[in-house]
Amino acid sequence: MVFDEADYMTRKLVNDLDLYLVSPKGQIYYPWRLDSLPTQNVNSNGVDVNSNKLRDRTSGFEKITKNDAEKSAYRDCKGVLSTDIVDSECFDRINNVEVVDVDNPEMGVWQVVARGVDVKSGNSPCGKAQLASIVSDFELVENLYREESPHPYPANAKITGIIDAGDDGCLEHYVTFSAETSLGAGDIIYLYDERNRLIGTYVGNSLANQRILVHTRFLKIILDSDNDNSQGYGYSVSKIEHIPYGVLQVLFPPYKKGE
Repeated sequence: MVFDEADYMTRKLVNDLDLYLVSPKGQIYYPWRLDSLPTQNVNSNGVDVNSNKLRDRTSGFEKITKNDAEKSAYRDCKGVLSTDIVDSECFDRINNVEVVDVDNPEMGVWQVVARGVDVKSGNSPCGKAQLASIVSDFELVENLYREESPHPYPANAKITGIIDAGDDGCLEHYVTFSAETSLGAGDIIYLYDERNRLIGTYVGNSLANQRILVHTRFLKIILDSDNDNSQGYGYSVSKIEHIPYGVLQVLFPPYKKGE
């Protein structure tokens, strides 16, 4: 029997997600890792390359020792004080569960980052989304975005803002405006896509708490104020979401352990 060397020596994790923490000061904390079990001693014909004896041939199975199976998880990467530098060699490439813990965490707001680095399922160009769950000892809250006009905005002014909603063609982009978003009488907000096509026109507080689906990378916001000295708060964007097409529009909240 001939064994497919490319198959049995290839990792079995299909979709690979990375998990890491960022401290309030910007230090990155990486997950625990495990080494793979040995595969280097068996060739594609299922023969133990370390032995010439027929009785020691393994028929495609590596000889796994107790020491191989009892190796502990380890963390050998030290975080750096820059969220722009993430070492791709510091993540678990074998398991579909990753664990990050911090012995003496500093006070403040921490970021939990989960990113897809190798998501291949599905036959379409966009594939299928990989659903994931995050469980924490502490309560998790959403990391909110903030982009806004001056408050209050001046009379007789045209204020333009540009929101970069992302450029991945396999994602749907949602832009959510805050509850404070409001205009004075006679003032208007126009939304345009990157080709300068009008998406929508809003007056008063009609854009407040609105979640807008954006089929464009750049969203242009124009606040057109008249000269009647009746100004409102203006606008502020509180959240930008990037959701794969393959995900059903059901929101799963993060969980605290025990819930």
